[in-house]
Amino acid sequence: MTTPPGTSPPQVPLWLPIVYTAFGACLGFVLARFQGWLEKRDARKSFLLAVRVELATMNDHLKGTLKDATEFKERFDQGKRSLLYLTTAFQRGIYDSQIGKLKSVADPLIIEVVQFYDKLANVERVKSHFTSFAFELTGLPDAPGDERAAPLVPKYYSALNEIIKRIGELLPTLSGLIVKLQRVA
Repeated sequence: MTTPPGTSPPQVPLWLPIVYTAFGACLGFVLARFQGWLEKRDARKSFLLAVRVELATMNDHLKGTLKDATEFKERFDQGKRSLLYLTTAFQRGIYDSQIGKLKSVADPLIIEVVQFYDKLANVERVKSHFTSFAFELTGLPDAPGDERAAPLVPKYYSALNEIIKRIGELLPTLSGLIVKLQRVA
């Protein structure tokens, strides 16, 4: 539209560019927050689904470890000196690699997962002590009445009982956690 000669174009009110700029800034802020919320939700869901797979595998591993430990305890109670070596570590690669990628761990389900892995780390420490006692006992001769084995045998037996106790307490927690994680999918 052209203006007739000798007249000035209509003036844009001074406040109009300010309103457009403020509206654009507010819209940008809201969209950025929404995008952040979507990314956080997707990261949470991906983390929980991946951890569920890892925990299902760990459930089998813990059951196998409990079975082995119980069998060796029964043999030990019968007076048979056979030693158990629990040298393999529980696989926790998914958890260790993905927990740092979460923007927040304030979610109750994520807190429960973190607490489970903390308890698992305690079992790992007990397993480590137990295995060191087993290796020390292996290095000793099989002579009856060997006074070097006397202090190690109760420690070995105590650590074996502690492993059985802790895994026994951990398995129901793990089963409940896997069920909760299946609901996320």
